Amino acid sequence: MIKCGVCGFDNSLGRVHCVQCGTKIDLSKVVPEGAKTKGKGAVVLGRTPGARKSVAKTICKLADLAVLAVIVAALVSIWQETSLKPIERGPSWALAAKGKVETLSAAVRLGTPLPQPLEFSEAEINSYIDDPASPRRLPPPPQGKERFSAQIVRRQIELAEGSMTAVAVGEIKLPNYVKRIVVRVGAELAGEAGGRRLRLTTARIGNLPLHALPWGDRLVELCGKHFFQFEFYDTEWKLIQRASNVRLAAGKAVVSFGGGGAPAARQ
Repeated sequence: MIKCGVCGFDNSLGRVHCVQCGTKIDLSKVVPEGAKTKGKGAVVLGRTPGARKSVAKTICKLADLAVLAVIVAALVSIWQETSLKPIERGPSWALAAKGKVETLSAAVRLGTPLPQPLEFSEAEINSYIDDPASPRRLPPPPQGKERFSAQIVRRQIELAEGSMTAVAVGEIKLPNYVKRIVVRVGAELAGEAGGRRLRLTTARIGNLPLHALPWGDRLVELCGKHFFQFEFYDTEWKLIQRASNVRLAAGKAVVSFGGGGAPAARQ
């Protein structure tokens, strides 16, 4: 817009004479809006009212695109199928783990130190979880003709130096389509015998790190409560809590009671 220097009327760009007073517009005296003018007759070149709205709309559109890009990236990360660590499973491994659990249980119940630590391998732990007699064994998938189903089809525990990871594989089924989504929750054992607890550290769905998002601690806690459920293994968890020492290493957990470890927990 071009403001008339005589009457102040806003004329559209390209006008030679003011629409309101008819004064000829001297384009040589045009100055930007807000600039200091000297003398009368200065013509102010104002901004078109729609310009600010156009800039605001552009900014809003860019913000919407940025949010949409973040959402799409998150969905892609969730949808990506991560590989599972190959861990052997079988009835012989489950039987070996069951025998070691019974040995540890007897030592804790009687207050008798173990002559040597018990070593549980990943194969033994996961076979124990999958054993038909296990209270945490997953039910078989439905065999009906449901058009849609979503359920956890596999769980496993992975052990590393000083930490453990609960892995759950979810399966989404649609007609002629099956998709797997892998959820991982990492944790560490904290505290000593009698007060040992599980400290949750990380959580991922696919390749999306929930612990790195805003309110990540809360998201980790929610996932951990769902995938580290010890109520069905109450007996085993109490044994771990009362053991003198529990050491997590790559592919194994070493448990001791009394003897050379820390003092045995009180009965």
